[in-house]
Amino acid sequence: MPALAAALVLLLPAAAVAAPTISSVAPATGSVLGGQQVTITGSGFQGGCAGGYEVWFGTDLENGYAIAAPSYQVLSDSQIQATVPASFGGPVDVRVHDACGTSPVATGDRFTYTYPAGQCLSGSCQVTIGSTAAGNLGHVALGFLDGFNTDAGVTITPAEAALVDALHPRQWRLGQAGTNEPWGGVLALARQAGALTSLDLTSDWEDWAYANDRPYYQAPYGDLATYYSFIYNDVENRLATGQMPNYFDVWNEPATTGTVNQWLSVYGTAYRAIEAADPGAQVVGPSLASFLITSAGQGDQPGYELSLSDFLNWEMSTGVRMAAISWHEDGTTVPASPLSPGPGLPSGPVPGGYRDYWSPAGIAAHVRAARALIALYPALRSTQVFVNEYGPTYAVNIPGWMVGDFSALESSGADEGMLTCVTGAACSNLLDGLLGWDGTPQMPYWVMRAYAQMSGQRLLATAAGSNLYVLATRPAGASAVQALIGRGDDCWGGQQCPQFQASGAAPVQLTVNVAAPWAATAASVTVEALPDAAVDPVGDNDVPAAPATVTMRLPVRCGIVSVPLAAVGDGDAFYLTVAPAAPGSSTGSLPLPPVAQPCGGARPPAGPPARSPSARGAHGGGRAAHRAHAAHRRSARRRTHRANHHVHRRRRRRRARQL
Repeated sequence: MPALAAALVLLLPAAAVAAPTISSVAPATGSVLGGQQVTITGSGFQGGCAGGYEVWFGTDLENGYAIAAPSYQVLSDSQIQATVPASFGGPVDVRVHDACGTSPVATGDRFTYTYPAGQCLSGSCQVTIGSTAAGNLGHVALGFLDGFNTDAGVTITPAEAALVDALHPRQWRLGQAGTNEPWGGVLALARQAGALTSLDLTSDWEDWAYANDRPYYQAPYGDLATYYSFIYNDVENRLATGQMPNYFDVWNEPATTGTVNQWLSVYGTAYRAIEAADPGAQVVGPSLASFLITSAGQGDQPGYELSLSDFLNWEMSTGVRMAAISWHEDGTTVPASPLSPGPGLPSGPVPGGYRDYWSPAGIAAHVRAARALIALYPALRSTQVFVNEYGPTYAVNIPGWMVGDFSALESSGADEGMLTCVTGAACSNLLDGLLGWDGTPQMPYWVMRAYAQMSGQRLLATAAGSNLYVLATRPAGASAVQALIGRGDDCWGGQQCPQFQASGAAPVQLTVNVAAPWAATAASVTVEALPDAAVDPVGDNDVPAAPATVTMRLPVRCGIVSVPLAAVGDGDAFYLTVAPAAPGSSTGSLPLPPVAQPCGGARPPAGPPARSPSARGAHGGGRAAHRAHAAHRRSARRRTHRANHHVHRRRRRRRARQL
């Protein structure tokens, strides 16, 4: 009987090992910047399913993968310590994946990302524009991506062409520019407006290869001989028809279906073909989908992203010299590891992605990091930096965010920046969302036009809120200051960002303190409000005329002009001009009175001012203000008395010596 029982036990199926479970995450909140250590408590973290771990902090529904923790340590069967990855604000479900499966979503697995403190979200805040020059305004953000798909039959009206001319675009990146279009289509428009052009060769190859070399139309590394011939003939044809761009952009957003080295072979093949057809041509790459600077060191393994380090190392080893390195700042995620880690995956997303917390200020950090990387290669120091798509699709047309993008690209030393487009229609018909379906300007157009009107030296500026952005200039030879001010609260997608929908954030009051670059007692200030008022889909929020301006006469106190801006909402922007007031000019008004700033006979420092005092204190009322004023008068009398005492003593000594 014991032997029979033992045999029956052997015949029974082994008990299934359950997937891990999570009961709590502590702490359950942390910054979108990531880096925090958390303890995940649950069960099934060791035992028969050990190995092949992934710890996920939410999933990226748009790109279809989970957001992996950069590091973790399995402490026991019931605890894991993990480093929180960077992400966007809001709650996510933390999940553990191992060889037996993925932990189910549970109440206790929730982790909430919070945005950094220091935003100006209520009350009143200050912006300070100093007198220190910070370099010339380069208009580096005056660039477009496509905008009019004339290759597909879209026509550009004379009125639309005039609106483009008024923006004075600096660069235009084209994904299509056929050689048989009437008067050259969008390429001719870009040239007419004075823009440098960059042609993305991806569309040229894909359109031809889909019909003639279909297995490789999105994978030219599989047929490099045909790819070389096509690129060579394409460039020669453009030379013959006068349709040459200023730059050739080899490939847009190389996919992880090929290896890093396969994609580098594509760039090398195109570079050789372009140089053979036109030795003077300038070539740009790699136009990454997101900013990725660190190499995974897996050049021959599918599923890994090409990085800027991979690209520059390849240039050094091959002798290729690109005119610029390029990437996109679209606020997206980066798949950092292979997209097929093993069985037991959830039905939707697959693991491997990580996020880089994104804001307009993030562009500046990335450009500076790219500049530092280039500096490590002395032979490549002349390489330019192109952000050839900027602005996340969930905030690209918000006026306040646009100001942040302009400021970031200007201050960081980018050479070119091209506005991205939020939809296919924006790319093909609506000038990246700046124009409507009938060619009528939208509010983003007027923000871009204000930027185009600025000139001269950039001025250092500070803001008492990380969600406040400033770009200020002093035109050459003029006693004036121009400034774009924008508010863009941290947000991400869905119902969070106020793009084509109203914001739920409370308005704030801003005081813009401008150091007057002239000796005068009054200033003439013009304010153009650029509100984020669009609530309809892209192209359906017409603003046919330039927004109205308010002009006022404000006092200059201590060399500072304090400009009040009332009810500044999330996404709003303002364009200011400050100049000496003509004698006897009339006084305009804004909803807030100017802030009085007693200076005590001396010009205040160039740093940010203190927060605005109460209305009573601002006008000298209240006991505290009276006591401070009386103390100042007593101190002044003591200084005068001491000075007179020393003068009389010196006179007595001189008389004594004379006797």
